[in-house]
Amino acid sequence: MPVWPRVAQAMPGDDTGPRFAEVLAMSRIAALQQDHTDYHLVFEPRPDGPTIGFYGEHPIAAAIVDHFGRRFVYDGIAPRKRDGNYDVKSLRPGEWIAEPGLVYHIVSEQAAKAA
Repeated sequence: MPVWPRVAQAMPGDDTGPRFAEVLAMSRIAALQQDHTDYHLVFEPRPDGPTIGFYGEHPIAAAIVDHFGRRFVYDGIAPRKRDGNYDVKSLRPGEWIAEPGLVYHIVSEQAAKAA
């Protein structure tokens, strides 16, 4: 049985004193410091340039545009940890991952205007 931090709480109508209720005390700071892979993935990428090679059976586009109209240029293959997950801490500022594991850096943060 896990031992969680306990917090004393007085129960209404209880004359015997405070009872202890189990409370899962999660650190909000720890949750904010986690670096999830989803925060580093390009959302709905589509090719915006010639095919410059293949990664497995997947074509590598020289550039891509995401759902928001931001443009990215190919930069390499995404680094992975021993467990096979992406190593997002190895990404440099401005680098994003597009499936199936390609790294692109952003060149235009402004969405393309509709004509």
